[in-house]
Amino acid sequence: MTTVGYGDKAPKSNLGKTIAIIWMFTAVIIISSFTAGIASTLTIGSLQTDINTAEDIRLVENVSAVGATSSEIYLLQEDIPINQTFASPIPALRSLAKKENDVLIYDRTILQYYINRLALNEKVNLLPITLKENYQSFMLPKKHPAFDLINVGLMKEIQQNSWEDLQRKYDVKGR
Repeated sequence: MTTVGYGDKAPKSNLGKTIAIIWMFTAVIIISSFTAGIASTLTIGSLQTDINTAEDIRLVENVSAVGATSSEIYLLQEDIPINQTFASPIPALRSLAKKENDVLIYDRTILQYYINRLALNEKVNLLPITLKENYQSFMLPKKHPAFDLINVGLMKEIQQNSWEDLQRKYDVKGR
């Protein structure tokens, strides 16, 4: 794009020479940008680590968790060293966004909520995997008068169309 052939055809007028110079600089910039884009894509692709199991987490240097949770217990059971423990998910996510830690292990639904709430979508990536399934529940004292009322209310809520919208909002169905 910067050559004019064998020299048998070249611009003769000043306007033609100016257009040729502009064309050559533009071509050099376009080709170098294209090459840089390909190189950075290949480099970023090779640096990213796929985490699918506890064994993959062992390969990560700085693993963090929210303390006194099933996430911390899971890491301890799997003998995965914890670099830093946080009191709540908000400072843990902020630390991850600042790249002070490489991986944060915690409840997927809660992480998705805080990533959206704190607008961290551009800074952190929530992986589409679940290392261990946890079930959530409500607890009431025995023979509590509201037990049946809460059960019926939950069942009605789950059967509404808005329940699916809520699950999509927090990406619960993606698990």
